[in-house]
Amino acid sequence: MKTTVVAIAVLGLSVAFGASPAAAQAQWASMDVQGGGKQFQLNNDDGSAIVMLCLVNGQAVAFQFPEPIESADRATVRGTPGGQENVQVTQVAEQLLQVTGARGRDFMLDLLQSATRLSVRAAGQNLAFEVFGRASPVRECFQLQ
Repeated sequence: MKTTVVAIAVLGLSVAFGASPAAAQAQWASMDVQGGGKQFQLNNDDGSAIVMLCLVNGQAVAFQFPEPIESADRATVRGTPGGQENVQVTQVAEQLLQVTGARGRDFMLDLLQSATRLSVRAAGQNLAFEVFGRASPVRECFQLQ
């Protein structure tokens, strides 16, 4: 439970301090977090992002929406290639849904390593990300353990 509280607190900060992409092609931004972990954020020009928190004792994944969203307990995530799954989420900020449960987190981490595109639908809003060639932060995340 302590890990979840830390993840939520750090992911909540990512909304306020999210980095903007430097070029038209989205890239992972990273920053060190307390306790020897790292936060990676894949930002889109529209203000949406995938946030991945990597700690010594686990990982967390969240979706940042460009505008405030209604509360949701599930999100449909689709990877191309990679399949589609409904994952459990919890709202941790006005614009941020965190994936909860090991199954959903593992599905997301697998997609971030293998898919070329990723789409998310939650609370009536859609997000789309180009993730091809961006698997190195996921590998780095696993190396922190």
